[in-house]
Amino acid sequence: MAQRVAATESGNKKTSRVRVAVRLRPYMDKQDEKAEGPCVRGLDSQNLEIINWRNATETVKYHFDVFHGEQTTQQEVFLASVKPILPHILNGQNASVFAYGPTGAGKTHTMLGSPEQPGVIPRAVRGVFNLVRAKEKGDDGWDYSVGMSYLEIYNEKVLDLLSPSSQDLPIREDKDRNILIPGLTHTPLSSFSHFDSHFIPASLKRTTASTKLNHRSSRSHAILLIKVVRTQRSSPQRQQTGKLYLVDLAGSEDNRRTGNQGLRLKESGAINLSLFTLSKVVDSLNAGTGVRVPYRDSKLTRLLQDSLGGSAHSVMITNIAPEYNYYFDTFSALNFAAKSKLIVNKPFIRETVTAPLAQVKRPRDNSDAEPQKKRLKDDKKTEQQASSPPAHTHSLSDLSVLDRLIALEKLMMGCQEKDKLTMAQSRKEIQELKEKQRQLEELTGGPSSREEPLFRSALAPLQKKHSSAARPRKQQAVVLPLQVAKLQPLQQLAVVKTHSVCVKKKEKMTRDQFEEPEGKENQKENPKEVGWESQLDQSVLDQSRQKILQVLNTGSLKELKELGGLKTIQAQLPDWPVSDDTVLHLATAEGLATGKSGDELLHEVAARYVKGMTDMEGRKPGPSSILGVSQLRPGQAGGYRVTYNPEGTGCGAAMRSMCIGLRYPRPDQLLSLVAVAVETGRMTHPHPTGFLGAVASALFTAYAVQRRPITTWGLGLINEACPIAKNFVQGRGFAVEETERDWDYFSEKWQWYLALRGISNGVGPVVWPASYGPVERDETYKSFSLSGWAGRSGHDAPMIALDALLGAGSDWEELMSRAGFHGGDSDSTAVIACCCWGLLHGTQGVPEGNYTNLEYRDRLEQSAERLFTLSH
Repeated sequence: MAQRVAATESGNKKTSRVRVAVRLRPYMDKQDEKAEGPCVRGLDSQNLEIINWRNATETVKYHFDVFHGEQTTQQEVFLASVKPILPHILNGQNASVFAYGPTGAGKTHTMLGSPEQPGVIPRAVRGVFNLVRAKEKGDDGWDYSVGMSYLEIYNEKVLDLLSPSSQDLPIREDKDRNILIPGLTHTPLSSFSHFDSHFIPASLKRTTASTKLNHRSSRSHAILLIKVVRTQRSSPQRQQTGKLYLVDLAGSEDNRRTGNQGLRLKESGAINLSLFTLSKVVDSLNAGTGVRVPYRDSKLTRLLQDSLGGSAHSVMITNIAPEYNYYFDTFSALNFAAKSKLIVNKPFIRETVTAPLAQVKRPRDNSDAEPQKKRLKDDKKTEQQASSPPAHTHSLSDLSVLDRLIALEKLMMGCQEKDKLTMAQSRKEIQELKEKQRQLEELTGGPSSREEPLFRSALAPLQKKHSSAARPRKQQAVVLPLQVAKLQPLQQLAVVKTHSVCVKKKEKMTRDQFEEPEGKENQKENPKEVGWESQLDQSVLDQSRQKILQVLNTGSLKELKELGGLKTIQAQLPDWPVSDDTVLHLATAEGLATGKSGDELLHEVAARYVKGMTDMEGRKPGPSSILGVSQLRPGQAGGYRVTYNPEGTGCGAAMRSMCIGLRYPRPDQLLSLVAVAVETGRMTHPHPTGFLGAVASALFTAYAVQRRPITTWGLGLINEACPIAKNFVQGRGFAVEETERDWDYFSEKWQWYLALRGISNGVGPVVWPASYGPVERDETYKSFSLSGWAGRSGHDAPMIALDALLGAGSDWEELMSRAGFHGGDSDSTAVIACCCWGLLHGTQGVPEGNYTNLEYRDRLEQSAERLFTLSH
């Protein structure tokens, strides 16, 4: 009998708050060379502070149960945060430890460690075995057993790491609300070395891959379960079961920085979705009673249900990084940790009271089973006397033979491999009993006389019910939904052999569809006479294949499937906020709209960038933008300039410069356009690949206003704008050497692209691949990129935008398919392409929901009207 016993180890306390520890990893070597300084620091053993991104002169302070600084050892983390909860497991309670944080922050190191510095998992398992040995030496009247299971959640599939050949495992919940995974391997353990021999090979099977932020990035959530069962030797033989969950979560990822693509991108999506659901669970738990907690929305939260708001003693170790390019990841992780420490669990002891049972090997030696068998025989005898002729007296013997066969089968299943003599004797006896059974069946005209009675009479002696009247009704209910009408569409795809037989069978099914089904066990005729064979015609297969390829090549279908298509998208808050780069684009436009020029304009834009960074809640600005804006000092001499950043190659500057083309659209304003684009671009992206992207976006916008043929845009960028930009940088005398050193890549890549499309002369015709659907475009866009992440850099964001404009013409959905829904950085390429397309075609063919209720629409329109006035 299972029962819950409230945990009362600490006085009368029956609740346990989730304990939260924060661990700050040391600087990585490559960041040390830049000497940027940390964005977060510890104050004492429980407090830390992080720079306030709204105001760099302020800090935000946090208080947690434990703070582990950069010099904290693995042993100190274990002793302070994990060891205190281990004794609960031996008392029949659950406990969990999970590591949370962004990718590259040190979660796997904290949980697994290395042979020289073992992490939480090996130390915790060793601690469990030490506690068990201490209990056994004290002879407390209990027997202990320890076992393990190990799984990973990869792309929302539960995979058994101890049995790699297994498929996606289901998650179930029993009547006591315990989470179970049927089919998950449970391995008994005798010692820590025994555990190590299973755990290390299984850990190597966990899915990992390399990203730009982490050479060995975990692509799945890993969960190790240590199960401790202790059984009382004396009556009433209580049994208590405690479980320890050790969880290494995969880190949240910003794909603009990790460079994920293809399969890595899909993995990242699954990881981020599960972590988002985890955040929703925490928010729901903190919201109080009456709020649905979305445990079932992901496999991860389903398995962590006991750890968050359940019955476990839980510890969360939040891993953070000190570098500025991790700032928003660290900030989000700290906020999540602060919310998690408010969660209260209700631990209880899982105890089962079992009655002693006699252990027997053979049914004939089981005296307790004799009365039941005797009653069964008496019932059978009474039934046969009432309904059968006296000649059928072999049924009693038949029942005894069946009982004996079943008992022998159970005996063999319970035999160990070493008990070969017992198994051999059992096999011999089984053969003799089967022969006796066959002889009895021949004498009684039983199952062996024909196939149909064999199926029925073989089951009858095992049934405890005396009536089988409900059986036909049960069979009929199973097959009633199978109607011939549902099969008719297959006639168009199948070439049927033995056609007349098939038609005859279908007619019979139509006539008798509510009668007993023509299943195998109910057939009266020879099955071969009604069999028919189907074969798909090759031409039909070819046509289907072409239709599938056509669907795959329709552009945005795959990406928009869950959204219901472009026409259903309502771009409005809260689901569709504008991006961080749009906020800074608006800052650029409003700065230009003041009518200022020269250094006064640059200081104005810099001030608006600083203000714009206070509106980044939930928008996740890139590291280059964060770093650049943090260095701006508008109003001071040279305060709009930042230190040269060799990694400032991103697309951010390109995404916020189209308004510059609106301010300086005429050919005679090209010098002003280039100068403003270069200087505003360098405020966050001082690398030429970054700020020349700003020049490209501004120039293409001006060309769209001029109605210049699109085939000439790239040539104008290389031959007209880039030389002016280079002369301008040299004339300004700031970071000239570094800029000249890194200059050529942008121009060379654009020259390569123009040659690829056959528009190096600015005329064309445009050369397209024979097949250029979504799959082919993704591969081509990768070849445009700096590092395999299409649209991420300053050169390829406008390049992909131009490619989409060349191919889409006036078709809005085709433009979005090419520029807005591909496997790379879609938002960067889409915003540039859509701005230029809007100047060329207006809102023709654009669903109103895509723009009517856009966030900040009023400010965008006001800025555009002001820029139009200034430029004319």
